[in-house]
Amino acid sequence: MDSIAAGKSEGKQVGRRIYLPSSFIGGPRDICHHYVDAMALVQKFGKPDLFITMTCNTQWKEIQENLKYGESAQERLDLVSRVFKAKFELLKAEILKKKIFGEVAACVHVIEFQKRGLPHAYILLILKPEYKLLSPEAYDRIVSAEIPDPNKQKYLYSLVVRHMMHGPCGPLKPDNVCMKNGFSKNHFPKDYCDFTVHSEDSYPHYRRRRNGPTVRVRKQLLDNRWVVPYNPYLLALFDCHMNVEVCSTIKLVKYLYKYVYKGHDRVSFHVHSGSGSEDIDEINEFQSGRWVAAAEAFWRERYYLRLLLSHVRAPKSFKDLLTVNGSLAISYREAAFQMGLLQSDTHVEDTLNNAVAFQMPCSLRILFAVLWFTVRPVIRSHCGKNMRVPCLLILKEVEIFLVVIPKK
Repeated sequence: MDSIAAGKSEGKQVGRRIYLPSSFIGGPRDICHHYVDAMALVQKFGKPDLFITMTCNTQWKEIQENLKYGESAQERLDLVSRVFKAKFELLKAEILKKKIFGEVAACVHVIEFQKRGLPHAYILLILKPEYKLLSPEAYDRIVSAEIPDPNKQKYLYSLVVRHMMHGPCGPLKPDNVCMKNGFSKNHFPKDYCDFTVHSEDSYPHYRRRRNGPTVRVRKQLLDNRWVVPYNPYLLALFDCHMNVEVCSTIKLVKYLYKYVYKGHDRVSFHVHSGSGSEDIDEINEFQSGRWVAAAEAFWRERYYLRLLLSHVRAPKSFKDLLTVNGSLAISYREAAFQMGLLQSDTHVEDTLNNAVAFQMPCSLRILFAVLWFTVRPVIRSHCGKNMRVPCLLILKEVEIFLVVIPKK
C-alpha cells in the first residue's frame, strides 16, 4: 500500500528491504528493543526513583599505577575501560546487594563513551514501595547539593571541588561548552533555596543555602548554586563525578528513558544514484565512521595504503601511490618497501606486540585470522606450493611461530 501511495505501479519498482536486526548491538532496533523493555518496567513497578550518572576518573590509582613512563590514560583506553568496568560492578554491588538506597525493584543501566573516549554510565533505579522517597526530608538523606564544610569534612570538600562543581558559565563565561543561545543548557547557576522542595517540571529544588563556603574554579568564585547534586557516600567511595538525582514526577519517565537509550552519536547518510527504484538496505544506511587502527589495518593492505598517504606528497590517484621511480608496483606493500618506508619485514611481529598489550582474546583471534591471510602468499612464495596451508599459528607470550607442514 505504501508503494502504491508513492506512485509505484510496477512490481519492479517496489524493490526489497534489508533489515538491520536487533541482534546488532548499538543499532536502532537494539536500542528501541531495550527502550520498550525498560518502559515495561515502568508499567509494572512505577516511575524511576533515582537517576545516577557515573563518569570515569583517569586519575584513579588503578589506572595511573599501570601506565608506563610517559603514557597517558588516553593512550590506554583498554586499561581505562577495564578499570571503569570494575568500578561500575562495585557500584552495582553497593546499590543492589548492600542496598544503600533500600530494596531495588528494577534497575536499568547503559554505558557510553564520551567524545574524548572516557566511559560513563547512566543508572535508573525503581525502589520497592516501602523504600520510596516521598518527602523532601528523604531527599536530603540521599542527595546533597552544597559544598561541605572544609574544616569538618576536608576529604569530601576536596572531592566536591574536584568533581561536582559546574561551570563557570553564563555571565562568568559566555563561551562555555554548556551555553546555547546565551543560556546554560543545564540551567546553572541554580537559585538559592533554604529547604528542599518538590518541583512540578523535573527534579526537586535541592537545598542550596546562601551562607555556604565559596571555592575558586577556573579563576571564578563559585558557591552552592554551582554544585551538581551528589551522594556523599558514593562520591567519597569512588572519587569520580557521581551525579545522583531524585525523580520526583512522572513527567521525567519518558525523558529519562529516552536519554538513557538515545544511542551513540553518529552520522547517517544515503547516496541516491538517480537510476530509479532502489532496494532499502538498512545495513548500508547505518554507517559508522572510525579511524582504522594499525593492529586491524592489515586486511586488504590498508596499513600500507595509510603509510603511503602519510609520506607521498599530493598524490593525484591511487596509481600515483603505486608508482616508485617511474615503475608501477604490484601492491601498496611493495611500493612502501621500494620507497624505504619498511626498513625491516617485522611488521607482523610489531603488530602482535602492540596487540598483546591491550587486545582482548576475541580480538587477538580475529587478528590471527587477518594476519594469516596476509602472510600466506609470503609463505607460499618462500616454501613453494608443495606445502600444506594454512600453517599452524602458535601463540607463546608475545612471539608468533609459523609451523609449515609438508604434504604427505
